[in-house]
Amino acid sequence: MKPIFSFLLLMCVAVLTCGIAQAEVPSRANNDAFDRYAAEVEARLPRQKAAFASVHEGQPTLRRMTPDLPPPDLRGAMLHHWQGDFFLPGGRADELQALLRDVNRFPQRFAPQVERATALPSPPGHLLSVMRLRQHHVLTVVLDGHFDTTFPAQGYSISRSTRVDEIANAGTAGEHSLSDRENHGFLWRQNTYWLWWERDGGLYVRLETLSLTRDIPTGLGWAVRPFVESIPRESLAFTLQHVADALRHAR
Repeated sequence: MKPIFSFLLLMCVAVLTCGIAQAEVPSRANNDAFDRYAAEVEARLPRQKAAFASVHEGQPTLRRMTPDLPPPDLRGAMLHHWQGDFFLPGGRADELQALLRDVNRFPQRFAPQVERATALPSPPGHLLSVMRLRQHHVLTVVLDGHFDTTFPAQGYSISRSTRVDEIANAGTAGEHSLSDRENHGFLWRQNTYWLWWERDGGLYVRLETLSLTRDIPTGLGWAVRPFVESIPRESLAFTLQHVADALRHAR
């Protein structure tokens, strides 16, 4: 392993596992800023279908949507906003909706990132679920995410995390959820938006993700920021590709 790469990996590990006082939980100002940004994204969801005209068959197209100038009140936090599209000839909207609602099969469809998933008793118009998520990027991070998904109108869905717990010693007798002051801030909040449009003999699909994580300590951004920002991108690409593959197999 090249010395500079070894150094960067060590920096990533050091930053992502450093002091409790730098992690904790997002502040009220962080949460309010995230909510305002999410509201702007959600307001334009019904109007996005026109953008599908530039999507063609092939590998999913990914775009970083995170603004260069972060929203105010995000001190101590980082916003990650990504978007991806694909077109599936012969695909159908009802097949995608059925896949998104079949939470209990997510571990088979999205392994190894989703280890287990369970749909919970839900009020009308909502799909509540809990998922065990695993990410491996130098470190292995295990999270239990609780989500509330709605299908507010034809052609799109909105999923919001209601709680995210970081799990220590996952899969062992000592497994436990870290407290708010113990967690490392790998993922504080996550919103996921699916959009679809059945047209031109197939199905246009868009996945948009918003996530909130802890910030990077001042002075280390040059070493760690590219690594940290690659995680939501890779997760988006993984999910899109697996959904496309599942839809192809359903035909």
